[in-house]
Amino acid sequence: MIKTLLRIFILSLFVIIYSDLKAQGPPDPPDDPSIGGGPVGGSAPIGDGTYLLLLSGAVWCYRKTNQALAKAKFDS
Repeated sequence: MIKTLLRIFILSLFVIIYSDLKAQGPPDPPDDPSIGGGPVGGSAPIGDGTYLLLLSGAVWCYRKTNQALAKAKFDS
């Protein structure tokens, strides 16, 4: 048990440190604002990821509900 917790702690510490070292700051803004501006934050498509997260949550909830109903039917 202690070995497992220690491994999880070391792995999570490594992931946190690595992601912090890998991060980069934003680029400097152009001198002339009329050149190549674009929206702040770029055009990052986060909508599709949100939909996939909601869909996977709904599928998981449906599966767990069916498992609970099947177990309740089997027990009674």
